[in-house]
Amino acid sequence: QALGQYPANSPFLSQPAIVERLTKLLGQANYAQALLNLQVSSPLAVEGDVFYVTGNRAHEGGINAVAIGLDEASNTIRVWLLQNSQAHEFAEPGARFAWPRDVQTMIGNSQS
Repeated sequence: QALGQYPANSPFLSQPAIVERLTKLLGQANYAQALLNLQVSSPLAVEGDVFYVTGNRAHEGGINAVAIGLDEASNTIRVWLLQNSQAHEFAEPGARFAWPRDVQTMIGNSQS
């Protein structure tokens, strides 16, 4: 139902089950940073079995950004978090899915 909607206009990232999983995966501080990094975001998109959203803080795209992916086939989550130009990756056990092309481009651009 949330496909094509922006995080600010849809509660898909605030569903209790998703909040619990992201908080457990990231820890409270990184979870808060991830949400801040969604100030300017893409709508929820899908590529293959992977639903994903990307974002960055306003005017800080190469400094503070995030990508959150959920693989429907394995029911696992991966998060790429860029904080002050330092990249960190978090993955639930078994999350071996490839990032969608848009996310790969975003990650590649942050390394340039």
